Amino acid sequence: GTMNSRRSSFRFFNIWMKHPNFLAVVKDAWDGPVEGVGMVKFFRKLMATRAKLRDWNKVVFGNIFKRVKFKLGCLVV
Repeated sequence: GTMNSRRSSFRFFNIWMKHPNFLAVVKDAWDGPVEGVGMVKFFRKLMATRAKLRDWNKVVFGNIFKRVKFKLGCLVV
């Protein structure tokens, strides 16, 4: 198996919707070309949008999970 075979979960943050570029990021990801038809195409569009939002989140908001844990005093270094 692979060293890190566990898939990380996707978390949606409401603060994203307040950012002026949010809808453009989603539209750009959703409009990208994907192979397949029906549910296969839908699933691939969903995965592309998820990946684009993760990358965008890192650039725009930084690692929000670590920042939240740090604010709560739970960060283990």
